[in-house]
Amino acid sequence: METLLVISPPAAPPAPQHARAPEPLPLQWQLALEQARQEPGRERLAVQLLELVSWPNLTELPPQLNRRLVPVCALLWRKRTAGLLVARVLDLPDDETLTLLAALRRLGHVRPLEQGAALPEDVPLAAGESPPPQRRCSDTLAGRLWRHLTACC
Repeated sequence: METLLVISPPAAPPAPQHARAPEPLPLQWQLALEQARQEPGRERLAVQLLELVSWPNLTELPPQLNRRLVPVCALLWRKRTAGLLVARVLDLPDDETLTLLAALRRLGHVRPLEQGAALPEDVPLAAGESPPPQRRCSDTLAGRLWRHLTACC
């Protein structure tokens, strides 16, 4: 007598009844964002030069906030930038960007540079100290590519 063995795929898990609720923000961020929305002087951040002092702990934040926060922090980490330019470069709404910047400032992650403050590259060198090596244009990727393109002709 032959036995017929039928193999079937495993049963699909039941479909969720409701969409997953967004993860709540930590209380610290809730307060910072709410206070930043109501802060009267946050428009000053639009014209101030800002620098990133420290990265926020992104593992504590929900993905919907990280999607907006990471590009802002990455831009400020790479280069000191005025708040209004952050919104323009990242193509974000001005109001939302200023709120994020004000919240980051309240939490100590962003610091506005004072008008006329000496930037690290402007600080005079101590006696006998040599300046840091400067990158030449030819050391950059574009410079090397240009050299390569013009060398073959």
